[in-house]
This record gives sequence, structure tokens and C-alpha cells, in this order.
Amino acid sequence: MAKDPLISRSQLRKQRNETRRSAQQQDREQAEKKYHEEEERIDNYYRKQLKKINQSIRHVLVKINGRVE
Repeated sequence: MAKDPLISRSQLRKQRNETRRSAQQQDREQAEKKYHEEEERIDNYYRKQLKKINQSIRHVLVKINGRVE
């Protein structure tokens, strides 16, 4: 008779654990990527808002002083 091709329970448990760890690692990486993308989107929004504020300030300074310092 040929040997049973099935793997042992300990080997099966080990494979399941490795698969689970791999899936958890992928989930962590995806969550981290999503977090950084959201962080970058927020940074860009506030950068644009600051640019608008600075332009408004320059515009007011030009009206007051006639030039930008």
C-alpha cells in the first residue's frame, strides 16, 4: 500500500497558522496604506486652505500698503 498523502495534523496546524499570519500581515499593510493615503489627502486639503489664506492676506496687504513685503 502506498503511504497516505495527507499531511499530519501538526503540519496542517502550522500551515493554517502561517496562512492566518500572512492574511493578518496583508490586512495590516492595507490598513496602513489606507491610513497614509487619508493622511496625505488631509494634508493636501489644509495646504490648499493655507495657500488661499496667504493669498487673501497678500491681497489685503497690497490694498493697505500698495505693495507686498
